Amino acid sequence: MTVDGIAGPQTLTALAKTLPAVAYKDYSGSIYVKAVQALVGATIDGKFGNNTRANVLAFQSTSGLEQTGCIDTNDWLALWGCQYEKITKPTETVATGTGSKQPVDYKQGDKRWSKKPYTITGSSKQTIGSSGCGPTSMADIMATWIDKAITPVEMCAYAIKQGFRTKNSGTAWAFFKSIAGAYGFSQFVQTKSMATAKAALKAGA
Repeated sequence: MTVDGIAGPQTLTALAKTLPAVAYKDYSGSIYVKAVQALVGATIDGKFGNNTRANVLAFQSTSGLEQTGCIDTNDWLALWGCQYEKITKPTETVATGTGSKQPVDYKQGDKRWSKKPYTITGSSKQTIGSSGCGPTSMADIMATWIDKAITPVEMCAYAIKQGFRTKNSGTAWAFFKSIAGAYGFSQFVQTKSMATAKAALKAGA
């Protein structure tokens, strides 16, 4: 390429094609993981864990990329502001008694709340963006079915108030049953079985 000392779109595009894919659970401390963390606003520690993956997923969603949670050539291009390939997905709807509506799809990395504290220890590193995945997913459900004004902020506040925010590992599993009961989801089912989940949904859970 022309040697002009400028890292322009052509240079970055060529460079992206030479970089390795960066995968979830890569704890090697490599410069590639750190680069991804810097570009998606995650803690730069070289460990591609759950929090980094959440930020990557948020970036992929807002950028129209396939939400894999990992970084490949197309993702590198998007991260650097170069031309990349977007995907087109059919609009998903949630059936209701009076028609259908688009479900809420919050991201814990959303700038509206990602830096808000979500901690019981006072740690500045514990925020909704770093460890609020559970409350954020429940906010999707609550905002879709109960009140569109509900956000991850309210869900995290509930988790803290009711004692479900742990010191180091995010949100306790008991949070989900508790919040479901608090908002009137009487047929709450928690399971690891896909078959059980499908059966519960079919039965109206």
